[in-house]
Amino acid sequence: MAKKKKAAKTSKRGRGKAAKNAAKRDAAKPVAPERLEDFKLAAAAIARQDAGLDLTVRERAALRRVVKLLAGRAAADAYRAVPKKLWVQWSGRQHQQIAEQAARHNLPLAGASIDLEQLAPAVHELLARRDAGDKKQRRAGRALELIRREELLLKRMERLARQRVLLERASVHDCFGLVADIVRKAGAALLDQFGADAHAILDDALEEAVRLVDSITTDGPDVEH
Repeated sequence: MAKKKKAAKTSKRGRGKAAKNAAKRDAAKPVAPERLEDFKLAAAAIARQDAGLDLTVRERAALRRVVKLLAGRAAADAYRAVPKKLWVQWSGRQHQQIAEQAARHNLPLAGASIDLEQLAPAVHELLARRDAGDKKQRRAGRALELIRREELLLKRMERLARQRVLLERASVHDCFGLVADIVRKAGAALLDQFGADAHAILDDALEEAVRLVDSITTDGPDVEH
């Protein structure tokens, strides 16, 4: 039992010394007015621990808060000064590669140590610029795809329109052929009733009409198949 008490006191003294050393390191740093009382109580708590005395509830609470505050400050200092060698190991890159990337992307990776507080916004700014560039490329790609579709649609409409013209001309030619047959039959009747002169007039008119229809149905544009 005595050994446990001694070990507990030794542990408390160890924590007290650590807090005292941290307090010395952070003595030059500004402290908020509401924290000054905690530092006074923590100092008193350390002194009581060194004397082997029990701490009051207020002293224990103040000591915990001060230790937490100093630990946070120490962590922040460590984040602002990551050794370059350690960063090289984390990144899996060579020093030269990191230097080239830092110069190309304007990243704060120069020097013997790296400040993560400066690096974090620089990295996210780089990602934001890349995202914006990717979105711009995607929009341009969609625009080009729409243009391509419109061009294909216009070509198809043009082809269909030209085919439709050909079909209309073919229909006219076929229809006129039927009409010509009817007129020729009528010409035969005119020949019987009014003689060869009347038939010749009708026959000449029919031949002229046939030439006209042929010229219309054969001079149009070529059709794509």
